[in-house]
Amino acid sequence: MLHDVFISYTQPDRNVATYMHDLFQANQLKSWMALSGSNGIVMDPPFETQLVHAIRNSRIFVLIYSDYCNHSDDIIREIRQRNKQHPTVIIRLDDSRYRPDLSYYLEGIQYVKAAHHNLYPAACRVLQEVIKKLQEHFPGLNLPTDKLLFYNGVKLLDDRKYNRSVATLAQYTEIDPDNCDGWFYLALATIGGRKIRKMTLQEVQRLEAMLLPVSGTKETGFISLLLAIIRQSYYAGNGFIVPAPGIEALVDGVVLVREEALVLVMHIDESERSRFQQFLAY
Repeated sequence: MLHDVFISYTQPDRNVATYMHDLFQANQLKSWMALSGSNGIVMDPPFETQLVHAIRNSRIFVLIYSDYCNHSDDIIREIRQRNKQHPTVIIRLDDSRYRPDLSYYLEGIQYVKAAHHNLYPAACRVLQEVIKKLQEHFPGLNLPTDKLLFYNGVKLLDDRKYNRSVATLAQYTEIDPDNCDGWFYLALATIGGRKIRKMTLQEVQRLEAMLLPVSGTKETGFISLLLAIIRQSYYAGNGFIVPAPGIEALVDGVVLVREEALVLVMHIDESERSRFQQFLAY
């Protein structure tokens, strides 16, 4: 295989495709998209030959889906060129229904929904899915150590194996301390499904030390919300003064995508997230 990922997209969604291409490349995955500046089309051989060759020689097929795909003959041609068992990851940019021939090939394939205002969380989820499928379908492939640690840590969290998830994600954050997702998942694993109100002050302060440095931006609203839940549950829940930034400041302007809401619902006690239900509806 020449590439880890082939990106299929329509021209109106080229900015998203380029964003994903750059994200894959930055994470040491070889990505191919038509007309990209690095691993894309060159003048010779012909475009169609290169396209078919790239699809058949890529491990994962990533589709940037929007309603524009329903009006593109190229997209269905690219989908038909996939190998029979080609693992496919879809990132959805809108809620439009597949046209019939697309539905034939794509119906039943899980997708990641992207928010218009904030692509980053969905892009990270797609990256996780690609790494997951590479590991599952190509077990002999040497993936970067940090990516395996992150994927395995999140998988252990999903399986509610919290102690092992903490150990794995702690290793990951040592290797890549700048990735806010690592701290988010590590904090959830540290909470481990427990009631935050009954945790010790030292445990809560450790969670705050993880989350505060990476909160407070438009792209990290999911982290700010988790921090708000922690402070509401522990400080307000026990009658203590909530330290700054307060709850309202933390949740101001927060909008979550479906995947972020789901992971919080899965690992935070229902009684402690109930006040924040407006952010967790999906």
